Amino acid sequence: LDAYKITPEYAGGVNAIEHFRDIANLYLHLGKYEEALDAFDVFIERSEEYESDFGDEIDYYCYVRRGYSKVALGDEEGAISDFIIAFKNDPYFDYREFCSEGSERKQLEDGCSLAINAFNQVLEESQNKNDPSLHYYRGELKMVLGDIEGAISDLRTAYEDSIYRNTYFDIDSLIETYAEFSSNRGEVKQFIENICTGVLNHYSQVIEETSKELAKSSNEDATELLQDAFLNRGNIRKDLDDFKNAISDYTKLIEMGNNYSNLYEKRAFCLVELEQYFEAISDYNK
Repeated sequence: LDAYKITPEYAGGVNAIEHFRDIANLYLHLGKYEEALDAFDVFIERSEEYESDFGDEIDYYCYVRRGYSKVALGDEEGAISDFIIAFKNDPYFDYREFCSEGSERKQLEDGCSLAINAFNQVLEESQNKNDPSLHYYRGELKMVLGDIEGAISDLRTAYEDSIYRNTYFDIDSLIETYAEFSSNRGEVKQFIENICTGVLNHYSQVIEETSKELAKSSNEDATELLQDAFLNRGNIRKDLDDFKNAISDYTKLIEMGNNYSNLYEKRAFCLVELEQYFEAISDYNK
């Protein structure tokens, strides 16, 4: 911290502003919340002054970190206010960041509860009530707090709406989160299946309908849609340990001449899980 001591020479300029963000993050990590709050205040104030220099690269997640500092200091209203600013501009909340050694479980729960409150308000004001990012991160926080039914509802909305936005959320991350609160692997798998069933059905329908359309005439947009559907269905099947059918989807993509990154690696992973090692080595070599 001595290397980052706030001194008068760090008075302005974009590069100098970054100094305050660094020290704020260090204080937050060390559980020095009052000092973190002071540094975040300076960083955010100076960032607003130099907004034109930052352009689209304003670090809105610092509002989340400042909000969490306020949670630790008992300022719930201030925390929600910061969370709302962050979520309106960049909806993201990684609860793991606030699980540092020595931090209290209640403090984490309070932070997650207030963040959910903020997500509720942002969704209420949003023109898109099914915004996938807002539902995804709110659902993950509900999972942390044990509201499994609410989490499933939010996460299913996130996945189903993400279909139309060409977005793919990482199911592995959800599995890791849920596994922290359940040692039953079967229960974890069932939780993910509850989220993904409707999404899998949708991709299967897209594949069926688009294949019929392409059988009549070639269409570049339809071909791209079909390939996206095969990829996303394959990814979900892989995450659900349905390796045989995931391999089928990845193989179809390869046969279509698709150049998605890591396609052979994805198929090789599934082959290893099925103990088809020679085929897996062949894919890894490609």
